[in-house]
Amino acid sequence: MFVAWVGPSPSLSCRRQRRRLRGRPNRRAARAFFRRFCGHFRPPPTDRGVDRFFGIHGGAGGYFKPNANSVHYNRDPLTELPPDYYATDYYARYAARFIEESDRERPFFLYLGFTSPHWPLEAWPEDIARYRGRYRMGWDELRRRRLARQIELGLFPRDTKLPPRHPESYPWEKETNPENMDLRMAVYAAMIDRMDRGVGRVMEALKKTGQEEDTLVMFLSDNGACAEPYMRNAANAPNHAAQLLPWANASNTPFRLFKHWVHEGGISSPLIASWPSRILGGTINRKSVGHVMDIHPTCLDAADVKPPASAVQKLEGVSLLRALRDPGARRDRPVFWEHEGNRALRDGRWKLVSYYNTIHEEGLKVGTGPRSGPWELYDLEADRAELNDLSKAESRRLRTMIERHSDWQRRVGVTDWETILRAGGFHHGG
Repeated sequence: MFVAWVGPSPSLSCRRQRRRLRGRPNRRAARAFFRRFCGHFRPPPTDRGVDRFFGIHGGAGGYFKPNANSVHYNRDPLTELPPDYYATDYYARYAARFIEESDRERPFFLYLGFTSPHWPLEAWPEDIARYRGRYRMGWDELRRRRLARQIELGLFPRDTKLPPRHPESYPWEKETNPENMDLRMAVYAAMIDRMDRGVGRVMEALKKTGQEEDTLVMFLSDNGACAEPYMRNAANAPNHAAQLLPWANASNTPFRLFKHWVHEGGISSPLIASWPSRILGGTINRKSVGHVMDIHPTCLDAADVKPPASAVQKLEGVSLLRALRDPGARRDRPVFWEHEGNRALRDGRWKLVSYYNTIHEEGLKVGTGPRSGPWELYDLEADRAELNDLSKAESRRLRTMIERHSDWQRRVGVTDWETILRAGGFHHGG
């Protein structure tokens, strides 16, 4: 979650800051804007110019009882945590506090990185109780219901087809412990419920301080649902530590694959934005494609600031403001991916994509071994769920997009994944 207060007149606010800072060192210029981070972040954010921080220096951890000294306030590890500590609650609490204590005369940027609903799945008992029993219909029926609801809401065309169940999943009727599977999703839903209330707490802080109208808020998930079998067979694990592949397959309806992969199930995440004085509420842009690299240029655009000409590295992203204001706006440049050997290129309606290999749930085997995934090509305007591979029918387009992806890899310095594996990387600690 990204929160950027830019003032009632972004250009006026920034001009005022530039006048104050003219002739001063860059360190003072950086301090013209408050930067506050809550949640998870790598590396320590106070080493990267952040003024205040509350959270952990990693991607995940226990929600009630995190590892000793893993929770930090600014640079200092907290040796004791309060008895009511629950990570999601406290990340939101500190984010709201940072907003309430901010200088109203100075713009700020706040990054709130909830870990929820990352494993280990842990939630307050009263929250879990609200969702117990809701998932006993199983993942097959849940997938059908979700796609029907998505079509009803206008998120997908009426002719959208439900993809086949993932091959490593199985029919709900063959599940031998349906009570445990219901519990897993109840805990998962409870975690999201609690996070949703945390977002509400942050929004209430903006309203309370009179900053809601002039604050750009952007909320998104960093990836699709996760199929990792975390602690599935561990003797001392709670019996709901992870969501597991069949439920992740349902959570990603109607998309294919999961976190790690760059098919839509791994990378497609809706961006929800609020800026009451500048963005009309209820606007939905179904045409434009965004990427997390666009957040930086979007914040600069919102504040009417241009990147310095002397920047060491040119920004790869684009501002999303036009797409947020105009439901018909489209991205005018391609987006490339390479993640753990999985590769993709999105250019308008066309998407080139390749998975590294076919292992999707075997823990330490994911992303290892030789490359086996072929290049696939999809027309996402006609086939949002990536079911109709057009690589043979559009062979010329396929070759051109593969060449463009190779050019991009050379330009940005992507190391081939098999080279990384041979060097002992990834799971093997090399």
